[in-house]
Formats: sequence, C-alpha cells, structure tokens
Amino acid sequence: MKQGKKIHKRDIIVLVLALFIFWILLTFDFSYISLFLGLCISISVGLISTKFVITGVKGRRKTFKEYFFAIEHLVGLITTTIFRVIIANGQLIYQAVSLKIYPKIVRVKVNLRSDVELAIISHLITLTPGTLVIDVEDAEDEGSYIYVHFSYLKAKHLGKYIENTIGRWDKMIGALFK
Repeated sequence: MKQGKKIHKRDIIVLVLALFIFWILLTFDFSYISLFLGLCISISVGLISTKFVITGVKGRRKTFKEYFFAIEHLVGLITTTIFRVIIANGQLIYQAVSLKIYPKIVRVKVNLRSDVELAIISHLITLTPGTLVIDVEDAEDEGSYIYVHFSYLKAKHLGKYIENTIGRWDKMIGALFK
C-alpha cells in the first residue's frame, strides 16, 4: 500500500513543530537545555518518521490553513477516544461484577486505505477496553474491512455502537489524512 510520494518540506516543518509543542507540554520545563534537547529530539524524530509515515499517506495538506483546520478533527478524535475508553471501562467493570459476557467478532467496513490510517484506527479500537482488532483486509471497492472482537456486545446495540465509535473514528481519521 505504499505510494512512495515526495516528501514536502512543509510536512516536515509542521511535524517538527507539533512534536516540539508536545515536548513542551509534556515536560513543562522552559530552561534552555530542555528546550534545546526538545528541539533536537523533535527534529530527529520528525526527519526519521517522515520517511516512514508521511510517504505512506495518499493525500497531503497543501497549505498551513488546511493543517490548522485538521486540528479540529484531531481534537475531536482525542476527546471521543477518551470518552469511549471511560465508557468501556465502566462496561468492563459491569461485565466482571455480573459475569455476563456477550462476546462477538464483527466485520466492520471502514473507508480507510493507507497503512497509517488503518494502524491508527486499529490501535484506537484495541486501546478501548473489551475490544481487539483481529485482522484487516482490503475491500474490493474503496476502504477496508476490520475484524473486531468485542467482549461485551449485545446484538441490539451492535449497529449503534459501531456507528457511534468506529464510524466516527473512521470519518475523523479520514479527514485528518486527506
């Protein structure tokens, strides 16, 4: 699925800036040594990962304005993930206390094609307690199929749950990489 696209300098700059901001927020240390170390690590990780991550993405942002509007999708993705993890923890606690288990393996269609997009959605699904991505396969038309094991999923909640979680993540991740 690798396309081998040309790496734009703009992509590297945005990635390095995002990593550096993340470094500052993570350490919250504004000394010269910490800022210099964070900048060096951000540049190193940015240059190394661009070859593996950004070249595998089909679409590319053209302007800084498009990068800015992608932040909306990123914030939405992070907040829905946190919310879903909290809800899933509650469901898992209920399942452990009541000993009611309704396991299911479900094939879910997503509109993502690149390895990076599929890896992100697979990790988000697996990060949610009680779910595990078993396999990913390409669909004949646009998109892919993801096989997900749910430890607690009743048949009447199946469509609603998949639409509210995996469907939302599919749209947000797709918007991030267009």
